[in-house]
Amino acid sequence: SHPIRASHAKGQRCCFMNVFFSSSSLDDQVREANFWKTQEVTLAAEFFIELEISIASIIKSPLAFPFVNTEWNIRRMLERRFNTWIVYRFPENLDEIQILRIYNARMRPEDFLDTLKML
Repeated sequence: SHPIRASHAKGQRCCFMNVFFSSSSLDDQVREANFWKTQEVTLAAEFFIELEISIASIIKSPLAFPFVNTEWNIRRMLERRFNTWIVYRFPENLDEIQILRIYNARMRPEDFLDTLKML
C-alpha cells in the first residue's frame, strides 16, 4: 500500500487515500513501459508520469469514472495520451483505491475481465 494525500469528491476534504496495486497491475505497468520504450526510449518515463497523473485524478474523484462491473464495484479510467485503461475498485466504505489492471486499449479488455474475479 502506499498512502497519497489528496482531496476527493466525497466532501472535498483533504485526507490520506491508500492506493493498493495488485501484482497484475504492477506487471502491467512494466509491460506497458517496455512497449513504449521500444517505440522511443524516453516514452517509458513519460508513460509513468501520465500514469501517476491519472491515478491522482482517480483519487480526487473515484466515483467519476464508469463502471466495468457493478457487482464487483469495478471502474475504469482512460488515460488518453498513451491510450491506457486503468481498472480499479473503490470500496466506498473505505478510503482506499485498489488498482487491479493497467492495459493499453490496443489490447482486448475481455482478456482481463475474467482475471478480475481472482483479485
